[in-house]
Amino acid sequence: IHARWAHTPEGAKEGVVVGLRVGGGFHFQMTEEHWRKGTRLVLLAGGVGINPLMSILAHVVGWVEEREKKNECGKEKEKEDEEGIEEDKGRFQVSLIYSAAMRAELIFYKQMREWAEKHASWLSVLFIVTREAGGEGMWEGRRERMNEVVVWKAVEGGEGERGRERALVYVCGPSKMTDEIERILVGEKEEGREGGRRLTKAQGGTEKWW
Repeated sequence: IHARWAHTPEGAKEGVVVGLRVGGGFHFQMTEEHWRKGTRLVLLAGGVGINPLMSILAHVVGWVEEREKKNECGKEKEKEDEEGIEEDKGRFQVSLIYSAAMRAELIFYKQMREWAEKHASWLSVLFIVTREAGGEGMWEGRRERMNEVVVWKAVEGGEGERGRERALVYVCGPSKMTDEIERILVGEKEEGREGGRRLTKAQGGTEKWW
């Protein structure tokens, strides 16, 4: 509803007064521990639900770029081996899946693509549209829904149980979408979850603004 209003002449235009409501159900503060221990940060967004997740992603990108800059200047060096961090625990990674009805509704699209290309070693971004075909060569994305297979692939990163153990998942979007993803990831019933996989409620959060 809000996206349609913002894209129509009868909706958002100069002089229109809108109301804002502040709040939120989660936040993520990037730390050196997340980097060293190989956290898998998974951001799942639907429609305008990208907004709080974009803030998290911008924070993480800024943190990592500053860290890399310091390393290049010789002011800071990674000491993972000296601190007992095992190689097989994995590296810090971020996976963002962003779903919208149409390409025109994928806000921040250009910025996220630029970050994904620049930081391909630890950041992956998948764009999904549900009501419009992408067209070969037109863009990087898929036409489908954020279903169970897509969600678990992002959470596990091809590492199965080890990937799940390192995962922190944040979800924001329409109520139907967020409720379904909660069921997939932390639902109480085994039926309906692929392979009976499950995360703990402490492994992330869901932003619900309605």
